[in-house]
Amino acid sequence: MNSESQSRSLTQREEDDPGTLNKRFQLSEKTAALLTSVSGKPLKNTKRRQILARFPLPVECDQAYPPKLDESMGLIIPESSKKEDRLLSRLQQFSMDSLGALLSLQEQLSQEGTMDPKAVAAAVKASITLLGNAAAHFNVERRKCVMKHLNKDLQPLAKGNFPNRGPWLFGDDFGTKAKSMSDNVRALKSTLGKRKAPFYNSGGPTKKQRYTNQNPQGRRNYGGFTQPYSAGTIFQRLGLQKHYQSAKTQAPSNIISKK
Repeated sequence: MNSESQSRSLTQREEDDPGTLNKRFQLSEKTAALLTSVSGKPLKNTKRRQILARFPLPVECDQAYPPKLDESMGLIIPESSKKEDRLLSRLQQFSMDSLGALLSLQEQLSQEGTMDPKAVAAAVKASITLLGNAAAHFNVERRKCVMKHLNKDLQPLAKGNFPNRGPWLFGDDFGTKAKSMSDNVRALKSTLGKRKAPFYNSGGPTKKQRYTNQNPQGRRNYGGFTQPYSAGTIFQRLGLQKHYQSAKTQAPSNIISKK
């Protein structure tokens, strides 16, 4: 999709929502690059924890955290609904992570009246990074919903980065990424299809030779590794029967079986 069609789509969206007209501003290249980098793909958990360690969320403030599901409700609703609620709560937490940096700014301004510009810049950048992380997680879940109806084999693409998506959820990169993923999945399935299932032709009991007491012949024919052997049988197969007899005479009777 070219830039002209993208501009038309943005204009159309503004016309659909008159409240947004003349309320957008032009970002500098540096700030736009920052926003693009932090919202393209979810943060690694270690990076997120580092930011939260520097700008932690407040204590004893329920409004700074996603509300928990009431215990009484958890006993009534099905597991599928609880799973959906956990996902939404997780996404909500990502969105609220930025409150730590923003509230720290508010607290210092209300108490001191002024702030060091470097501290302000660090807090603002942390907030943008955490909000971008939340947006990236929302994009992942939205892509999963779409992929579920298109092709489940392509769902891993939902977590990928689409740097050229523009105003779209996937953008022009989707075709190339989908073809590459489909080729890899097809090759993997072809490779796995040529492999034999485990334990084929291993001498196991057939349908007529079940491993039961009523069919001792089937028990003897079964050569699988799960068949129990006595200590004497094991030593005999290893050619160590003399050592077994010696150990048997010296050890207590309750340690080595007489079978």
